[in-house]
Amino acid sequence: MKKFLCLGCALGILTALLAGCGTKAPDLYEKGIEVITLMQEMAENETYLDACTASPEIWNALQGVGHRNPAEPTGVWEITIPEAKLPGMEGVGEMSPELKQYMRNRAYGTLASQINAMGGVQALAASSLCTGSVSFLNPGFQGNTLYLYLYENAAPVLVAFSAENDGIVGAAGTFLLNPDFAPENGEDVQTFFGELGAQVTERQP
Repeated sequence: MKKFLCLGCALGILTALLAGCGTKAPDLYEKGIEVITLMQEMAENETYLDACTASPEIWNALQGVGHRNPAEPTGVWEITIPEAKLPGMEGVGEMSPELKQYMRNRAYGTLASQINAMGGVQALAASSLCTGSVSFLNPGFQGNTLYLYLYENAAPVLVAFSAENDGIVGAAGTFLLNPDFAPENGEDVQTFFGELGAQVTERQP
């Protein structure tokens, strides 16, 4: 009887493992929407904002976030930048794989802040109040990439996806509140990020 019980347990474990192998990895597009949904709640929740800042300048800057349905962007573009073109990665010497991955993650993560900084201190400070992030398992994701979500009458959102340890992927989103950054289509996106040698690809849900 014990042998049959052990065999049954082993078969159950094997079935669970096989089922897990067949599970579809989380989609980056949908994970970006999840992050933006959290960010939109932050931007529209007065209790949250009161707890974060009392500055009228920051409150005014946050008006640029706008109202949106996170699941209905007017366009989404994936942006991948060559390592040598990433801010802070130019001419780096030899590094361990772990340090290079850390530097790469940081470079992708700071691009949104650099865009906001060009729009002024208030834009940078306001966007930092409503950043959102999630982590999820996707062992097939090996690199780093950005997803730019455009919305009608609302600020764009840049979500940076970075590979972490043990197949974990981090997704961090930032509202782009620089008024001079207002792309309307893929050509505009390519023009802006083209200086970094970026590959820009339109994404669909």
